[in-house]
Amino acid sequence: MEGLTPKQHRVLRFLFEQVREAGRPPTLREICAHFGFASDRAARDHLKALEHKGYLSRTPSARGLELSWERVWQLFGIPILGRVPAGKPSLAEAEFIGALSPDDLYPSGPGLFALEVRGESMKDAGILPGDRVIIREQATATPGQIVVALIDNEATIKTLALRDGALILEPANPAFEPIPLNGGRIVGRVIQVVRKY
Repeated sequence: MEGLTPKQHRVLRFLFEQVREAGRPPTLREICAHFGFASDRAARDHLKALEHKGYLSRTPSARGLELSWERVWQLFGIPILGRVPAGKPSLAEAEFIGALSPDDLYPSGPGLFALEVRGESMKDAGILPGDRVIIREQATATPGQIVVALIDNEATIKTLALRDGALILEPANPAFEPIPLNGGRIVGRVIQVVRKY
């Protein structure tokens, strides 16, 4: 558990789950209530230990906890960094919105991240809105592979194809048009689709 005591691990997981589900860290009072601590001191001691071990930093405000995401992801899974459209390209938000744990069917590892799919341009490939796709970060891919690409700083997920010597991003839905890669770049290859039921 990366040098954490079982109680510190449980406190860190609670912080992680609160940020993932509520979009913000819990207050000291909420931590005490959740764990049944009789005083703030026990919660403060655990937070101080987590800070000392590099899992978070603190500020004086009521919700002044900032998780050290790189360390937290090592414990709790592959980060979901934003949402990627499977329709028209749209800016991929570089923000943490949750994580896929090993329980979500794929082990974490270096160079992996996850995105949540929006839009229906890849529905015939079995990639639907709300699915999480696990991406292996890489700058190249082979035609026929499903990739995440940036075009004019806008991200999209499509199948890489070669037509008349040019690379294009091919949708898996006839209602959408192919997009020329043309000056864009590949940022990763889809290696797994995880559906929340």
